[in-house]
Amino acid sequence: RREAFLRRDFDHFKIKVIRGNVNTRLRKLDDGEYDAIVLAVAGLKRLGKEFENRIEEYLEPPHFLYGVGQGCLGLQCREDDEDIIKILQSAEHWESSARCRCERALLKLMEAGCQVPLGVHSEIRNNNGRCILSLACTVLTEDGKTSIHATMLGDPEEPEELGRKLAKKNPSGRGESNIGWRERE
Repeated sequence: RREAFLRRDFDHFKIKVIRGNVNTRLRKLDDGEYDAIVLAVAGLKRLGKEFENRIEEYLEPPHFLYGVGQGCLGLQCREDDEDIIKILQSAEHWESSARCRCERALLKLMEAGCQVPLGVHSEIRNNNGRCILSLACTVLTEDGKTSIHATMLGDPEEPEELGRKLAKKNPSGRGESNIGWRERE
């Protein structure tokens, strides 16, 4: 996904794959093996200020969309452990949960795994005193030369429904253009 977005927006870049943990990747940058590297902001922030301070530019929506559920943490427990379930429910962040659930519903219906260059952006915003859930999705070809994009609004109380509705506009998930999706070249 990241590579396809970069190829779409910066076709003059020479893009190379980088492997290793964050420290290894930053060392390769510092040693001059790369002019720049792209890392997830959420991961760098979780690692602390030393890593967060290395961020020089944010690649953000609406042009650069993130992966489904990026930055979210999922917790699970035994389904019959009511005490733990209550504790986990008290820690749930309603907005993050709704956003993640709509993104995952979209991904599931599109049958798009980690090999499909697909980015999303969801947010809950106030619209004249009423909460609205917004979901945007861009699907790209691997070379980034073609991309399609769609956005839809829905009820944050029914986030999966929004994800399914948007996915149905482009059921293949493979970059073919359909009505309601805007093609970019």
